[in-house]
Amino acid sequence: MQESTLQPQLAFARENGIEVKFGDPREEKPGVSVILPKDPSYFKYVEADINKFRRSLIKKACKAHGVTDASKVTDADKEFLAAETKNKRCVCRGSVKKNCSTGTNRNVDKIKGENGTNLL
Repeated sequence: MQESTLQPQLAFARENGIEVKFGDPREEKPGVSVILPKDPSYFKYVEADINKFRRSLIKKACKAHGVTDASKVTDADKEFLAAETKNKRCVCRGSVKKNCSTGTNRNVDKIKGENGTNLL
């Protein structure tokens, strides 16, 4: 991050009672502290499950557009979701899946990624 964009964010955090310091970022507590790496050896990465992000995007899209019935998901919708989640193809089939907004079972298409993993 460039200093020009980082400084205002850190200033905002300080103004709102967040402790900003240098040290081990693993000790950072959300809403309490921002800990910047004290030297380059503290720069680390954390692997993330990309399919989790894809499932979340699809669920949020369904929720935002009120899709609760698999029959209302058009081929164009399926193609858009495939492109948006960076899948070359999207195989959709009707199934009952939990809708993240209510936690109840709703009819929502099960969307499979190119490698066959369930995205929704």
